[in-house]
Amino acid sequence: MRSVLVTGGTGTFGRPIAEKLRGDWEVYTLQRHPHEVDDLSHWLDVDLMEPQQTVTGVHQLWNDINEGKTCKLSAIVHAAGASGYDDWHTLTTFDLQAAVRLHVLEPLLLTKYLLDYEAMEWDATAVWLEDSRIPDMNTVIPRTAKAGMRPMVEAFSCGLPDTFRNVFVECADALRIGVTANVATKISEILA
Repeated sequence: MRSVLVTGGTGTFGRPIAEKLRGDWEVYTLQRHPHEVDDLSHWLDVDLMEPQQTVTGVHQLWNDINEGKTCKLSAIVHAAGASGYDDWHTLTTFDLQAAVRLHVLEPLLLTKYLLDYEAMEWDATAVWLEDSRIPDMNTVIPRTAKAGMRPMVEAFSCGLPDTFRNVFVECADALRIGVTANVATKISEILA
């Protein structure tokens, strides 16, 4: 059975995605709140904004792989995020920096750690919940070359293997109308 890591495993998108993938995938969830969900088979208590927790969580997964409890990850779904951002354009520069760190930089570092620890296949797929509400960086932070989430992910992905695949799934509309199950179904189809 293939294995997948879903960040934000107890969140608005992460939980339905993890539930949808269970059965076809061995699902690991990364969650900020310790053992908040008992019905998912594997969870790692990690706050992505705390680098030491991220390294500890990756090491825990690596131990499971070495002990034969699971196989290397074939995919990762980046569903972690702060749901409190209703209007990205109203964020202060400091808040925007934290949001970009949570939605782009820390997930990329997690992915890099997983590859470095050999806990993820080199040809794995990373699914990103792309939020079109993230504004053009040039309008918020002058002289920034990249605009929006996808270009930032692509720019910072330069250190990942050529075989690695980034896939983007727009989620802002689903969040606005409350249809997170549609996003989970789409991700399940992408990873099939």
